Amino acid sequence: MKFLKAGLVERKSTDCLLERLEKLMARDEADDLHIAIVGSIKAGKSTYLNAWSGKDIVSSHVTPETASLTKVRESDRGNSYVKISFYSKPEWKEIWQNANRVFLEDYRKTEAEKYRWELTGKGDVIVDCDDESSLREEIHRWTSSKSAVHFFVKEIVIGTEGLDLPQDVLLIDTPGLHDVVDYRSNITRQYLRRADVVIACVKSDNLTDTESRMLKEIFNLVDSPAKVFVLATQTDSLNHPIEDWEDQKKEWIKVLSRSDAFGSRTLAEKNIMPISGRLHILMQRAGELKKGDDEYFELGSILHKLRIPLDALSENRERLSMFAGIVDFKDRLRSEVIDVHEKEEVRRLDEEYKAVKRDILMHLSTVDQELKNLKGIRSGLMEQSRMQDITREAINLGLEISHFVRSLKSR
Repeated sequence: MKFLKAGLVERKSTDCLLERLEKLMARDEADDLHIAIVGSIKAGKSTYLNAWSGKDIVSSHVTPETASLTKVRESDRGNSYVKISFYSKPEWKEIWQNANRVFLEDYRKTEAEKYRWELTGKGDVIVDCDDESSLREEIHRWTSSKSAVHFFVKEIVIGTEGLDLPQDVLLIDTPGLHDVVDYRSNITRQYLRRADVVIACVKSDNLTDTESRMLKEIFNLVDSPAKVFVLATQTDSLNHPIEDWEDQKKEWIKVLSRSDAFGSRTLAEKNIMPISGRLHILMQRAGELKKGDDEYFELGSILHKLRIPLDALSENRERLSMFAGIVDFKDRLRSEVIDVHEKEEVRRLDEEYKAVKRDILMHLSTVDQELKNLKGIRSGLMEQSRMQDITREAINLGLEISHFVRSLKSR
């Protein structure tokens, strides 16, 4: 970059190489791996995200909560944070013009109008959080459908530590395909089109017509059905979890093997997976639970359905982990998606690096000739002092280039 910008080679022959170098040095969000999580209301996607992260950061209350596109990634700031992006004024105008009755009622009920001028068109805001509690409160403030300010939030990025994910992997919790605000649903559709992986959360008790239509739309949006994983969530809520799911699974495979879904029984069997995010979370907290706590009884109730006494939790932990399915699914994503993405990214960068290296070496030969020509210029063509300055700069740059070439050729 330094020698190309020094002007020793004609600019028209270096502009393209400079642009390529800048792209190579500045990897943008286009290189990120996007894992989109989608589902109908209360399908368990927020619980799944909490189970993945090991933190209770995304609200999973009884009422619909995720009203803003929420991205979760490994923090690179040394602490947790929330980055909030707001709708521009033109975007808000479009939302308002297409707002339905439910949206307008909620807007008036929360008295959101008093925040409109302050937040629409506002630049990004980053809030650092000292602990999990403050992180959860900040997320709830900007994404809860009960919050007045959530209407103006286009998306938030949650940076937190301990996700065990590379920096370039994004988990995206979406408002859903049939949000009360069409604009938000359209944003979800856009992300599904560009996503590297789509995780569709569907309650395991029944694959309804509504759920089937949602899945059909998802498959229609992606360019490959292999990108889609259908998670049968909340298996712990079934009366007889193991037996009932086996019955449900046969029907799910039958429906999702069709041409408008996976298009293959083999792929359907592979990419339909049962999970219990709630059991996974409760198992993580088991050592902290006290008799009489709501979560203590909740865990006991799930174990009772699985015919496991509460005092036999320790010796059945592996079996319960397999039933919960969170760890197994994370391992699959790691080996089949994340690791493959990393290897492909390294391969792509390696190819681009070698191509740029080859072109740089060609330019270096041109620079070398320019340096020789510069040294041969007769002093009578310009002021002696200026000639000395240019020659000195050229010689110093030439030394740097020579060192750079030796280093580059060895890589």
